[in-house]
Amino acid sequence: DVSEIVMVSREITERKELEDRLTYLAYHDSLTQLGNRLKLYKNFPDMLERAKITNSSLALFYVDGDNFKQVNDVYGHDVGDEFLKHFGQTLVNSVRHDDLVIRLGGDEFLIVLAGLSLETEERTEQIIEIIMRIKEQLAIGWTIRDMHFAPTTSMGISIYPDQSSNLDELIELADQALYEAKQHSKNSFRISEHQIIV
Repeated sequence: DVSEIVMVSREITERKELEDRLTYLAYHDSLTQLGNRLKLYKNFPDMLERAKITNSSLALFYVDGDNFKQVNDVYGHDVGDEFLKHFGQTLVNSVRHDDLVIRLGGDEFLIVLAGLSLETEERTEQIIEIIMRIKEQLAIGWTIRDMHFAPTTSMGISIYPDQSSNLDELIELADQALYEAKQHSKNSFRISEHQIIV
């Protein structure tokens, strides 16, 4: 009887571990281990609700690496994969505990900054502080197989509640701002100027 209890207990434990693993894989990017698009859609409503309760703002960063394709072309996909892992971890290290970093795919990432001021000037200062931290960490860079990389990135930014509370709209606005930033120059950022029409 004891051995049967132990076996059943082990089976339950192994099944739970498998379920946990499958859940993790469903919500995380297999290369970088960052959250994926599914995790963004799962977590964003809670972040939105917390922002409403605390009278705070959210900023959504659409982050696109500058010239990342050249890393694959010049050094190969193995180095390219390591490069993306380092890049993703640098983003995580540059933001705060309550912020969310997501890999959309390729060299495109999303960051949701939480707990920002509702006051425009103060919020802009908070956003720029994070941007500068990202740029500083990227400038330090990392080494892969004796090769040093210090990449740059372009960013487009949209704001809740000023522009939308809808995640898809915020992503679209941030993507448009990113396009405008890259038209201006690489290693730049643009905050969306979209205004809600009442």
